[in-house]
Formats: sequence, C-alpha cells, structure tokens
Amino acid sequence: MRVLVISYLPPTLANSEAIVFFKTLRALSQRCIVQVITSDLDNGPMADSSLVSLMRSLDRVTIERYPTLPSLPIVWIKNVLDSVNYTMNSGAFDIIYSRSLPQDSHSVAAFVRRSFPNIPWVAQFNDPWAVHPWNDGQSLESYRRDKERDTLMQADGLVFCNDALRDHFSVVHGVDLAEKSTVIPHSFAPDLYPKDCDRPKTPIVFKHVGRFYGKRTPGSLLAAIDYIDTRYPKYRRLLSFCFTGHMDQESHTLIEEYRQRLAVPITISDNVNFTESLREMKESSALVLVEASDEHSIFLPSKLIDYMGANRPILGITRRSSTSAAILSKLGHWTASPTDSERIANTLMNMTDSLLDDTPHYQTTSLQYKFTDWHTADQLISFFQRVSGS
Repeated sequence: MRVLVISYLPPTLANSEAIVFFKTLRALSQRCIVQVITSDLDNGPMADSSLVSLMRSLDRVTIERYPTLPSLPIVWIKNVLDSVNYTMNSGAFDIIYSRSLPQDSHSVAAFVRRSFPNIPWVAQFNDPWAVHPWNDGQSLESYRRDKERDTLMQADGLVFCNDALRDHFSVVHGVDLAEKSTVIPHSFAPDLYPKDCDRPKTPIVFKHVGRFYGKRTPGSLLAAIDYIDTRYPKYRRLLSFCFTGHMDQESHTLIEEYRQRLAVPITISDNVNFTESLREMKESSALVLVEASDEHSIFLPSKLIDYMGANRPILGITRRSSTSAAILSKLGHWTASPTDSERIANTLMNMTDSLLDDTPHYQTTSLQYKFTDWHTADQLISFFQRVSGS
C-alpha cells in the first residue's frame, strides 16, 4: 500500500506528538511505501537527535519538508498548497493519512483530497482542537470548531486514540462517528528499549520522565514526599525520586525547594532525547505519571504508553475517571488522585514495600500487546484497507 502522510509536525521533532508520529511511521513503513509532507520545524535545535538517527534506517519512507515559521503554520500551508499539485498524480497513492495536532495538517489533507477525489482520506485525532479544556480564551474557538467539524465530515475515515476522545467529538459536533471511525491507541516500540538495564533494588528509585507545564505540576507528588519524610522517617533511606525532562520554571523552583528541605533524596536531571528517555525509564525501580487535577478523561498520555514498554511498576497520579486510570487498573498498576497527597504517599510506601519484597503486582501480559507498535500498525493498515475498499 502507498500512503501519503500529511503532518505539520515532522517525525524527528522533540515533541510528544511528533514522537507518537515517528513510532507509527516506523511501524507503518514495514508494510507500506510512505511519503510524508511535513514542515521544517526540525531544522536545528528543535530536532530530537535520536529520532534523526533512527529515521535514517527507514528506507521505505521519503520526506518532503516545506518551510514554516514557529507558531505560524499558515506559512507552511501556503508553501505546501503552492507546490503539492505539481508533485502528485491521481494514481500515486492508495490513501491520504493526516494527523493532528495541529488542525492545519487536516486542512492541507482536505485540499489534496479535493484535488484528487479518487484517493480516500483518513484523519487521525489524538487531541481536540476546539473545545479543548486547556485552550486560552475564546477568540479562535468558532474558527477551530468549524475547521474540526469540516474534517470530521469530509474525511472518509477517522482514527481516535481512545473511546472517550471519540465520544467527545460526537457530543461537541452532534454527530455519530462510530460507523466511519476506529480507535487505535498510542504505541510503544519494544525493540527500542535498552536490554542492559537492571531495576535498582535499594533504595527504590521512583522516576518521573517527561514534562511539567501549565496545570500539570509536581505539587501533589512533592506534598506526598513531604508527608513521607515528616511522618515515616524510615523510608528516607528506602526510596528516592528523580525528575527527568523539560519543565517550566515554576515547577523547577518548586522541586528544588523540596529537594533542599527534605531528607528523602530528590534529583533533577536535564532534558533527554527520546531513546535516552527510554533508558531512564528502564533504569528506574518504578515510574510516576502525573496528570493535572482537572485533567479530562479524553486524554491518553503517550508517556504512559512508553512507560508500559519499560516493564516497570507505574503510579498514575490521575483522576479515577481518566483514561489513564482505566488502563493502569486493568494492568494491575497503582493509581491515586492528584488532590489526595496522603493517598499518594501511602501508595508510594506500599509500592516500596512490594518492590523490596520483590512482589510487584502489575502484569506484563497479553493486555500490553495491543499497545505495541506492530499491532497498532496492523490495525491502522486494516482500517486503511477498509476505507479504500481494498
């Protein structure tokens, strides 16, 4: 199958959505010939060096980068639309596949679809663009909603990363999307994790690998560590915490304040590239996922799926109703509410006791198989075939 992929975010960008795209592209290219239309955002320091290296091995993928300006994707859209008709013919591809965020990828795909109406179009949504709980202000909300609805109506097929997100789109736009859509979760690539990493035994090393920004802060976790440090001093020598990845200044200052004040060891590590982040996960005793206290259930954090691939116990600090909580519970991992620091503290101590006894109760079972890159790629190709009638 010949697939034209349209994504504003290039697959080698140091960005969580771009990393999700890279894993999909890598697995898809094992069975398909793929051409990617993307931007040049990954030129220079915004590129992830490990993804750039891994991309060189994908010999069935060609990439066309069109110039853009950060935060001005309209520049990219114009550059693509000025050129794309001259680089395609109606029989060149079997499917058009566009990805968000942002919505601009779908806008380009809609143009290509109108120019080549015989090529089916599949649009993927991993986040909402309109009616997004973290959107600032309402100045563009009407525009976003209209563009989002246009994509839902015009695309021949739709892919969502979880059921709650599909339900969200159906409610917001008042349409039943079940018949023309499928749900395919984010994936992890088992072969990209290092094989030479042992789980630290004592002290137990809890790691958070990822970003803190906006409403997603380390506050509730730090309050739980403070609770342990103050009331259960014996755990000071039994556990430690490491925060790895980019964070806003407010979060960094907060962690540093606790690090200096508490006896429980806390370290802050610099941001790392994608493959280094997988090593960080494997070199932990357990992993911690932190979501905002008001984070809606429609989100599926790609970091959670990367955590699963590391085969380490996971504590999800997340709402009970969240998609993350549902997945973690099915796999036997731990969860606690972001608003209940005492519960988080007790869970951390229970996990520590379990790990010291070498009796973690999470499961590395066939449930994880559906999150592997090759399985999700098989699902995606099957959906392409269904939409194209092949």
